[in-house]
Amino acid sequence: VGGRGGRGGRITVIVPDADRFIAGLVRAETKGGSGGVGGRGGAGGPGGEGGKGGQGERRCRNGATGPEGEAGEDGPDGRRGANGPAPEVIEVPLDEVFGPSPDPLIIRLFEIAAK
Repeated sequence: VGGRGGRGGRITVIVPDADRFIAGLVRAETKGGSGGVGGRGGAGGPGGEGGKGGQGERRCRNGATGPEGEAGEDGPDGRRGANGPAPEVIEVPLDEVFGPSPDPLIIRLFEIAAK
């Protein structure tokens, strides 16, 4: 069986304290990692030895060796890892949400959204 996937990571959402419900606009979850690939099946075993022929008055030839066994099936893939924990929401004053010098593109996004 393949190994289980890793657990999802932690997410932190920073929101202005005056409008903490804005955190609900973000879908903040992390999925667990994919499970590992199952192992390959083993090779088939050798065929069994044929039976011994009769030794008495009526002599018989020895039996033929049996055919090789079939290869084993591949193992199943591992399960997906657990989802990450619930997001942590941190409330800060509005002027601290993006720090002292926010990226101009973020400011522009908010200007467009305000129109």
